[in-house]
Amino acid sequence: MEGIGSGLLLVGFFVPVFYILLILSLPALLIIFFGQAGKSLYLKFLGRLWLLFGMGIALYFVF
Repeated sequence: MEGIGSGLLLVGFFVPVFYILLILSLPALLIIFFGQAGKSLYLKFLGRLWLLFGMGIALYFVF
């Protein structure tokens, strides 16, 4: 039961975060396709968010 509970906690916590990152990623995809100015700063910011999100999941599974 404990494994199921922690799995639900993981899903309950990371799914909203994933959706937020996905919503933030959509303008980035549009910027990449249309090649507008000022994309580099936004993409760096988005890359860091994805990196933190990935590290959070990795740390959760490690510990």
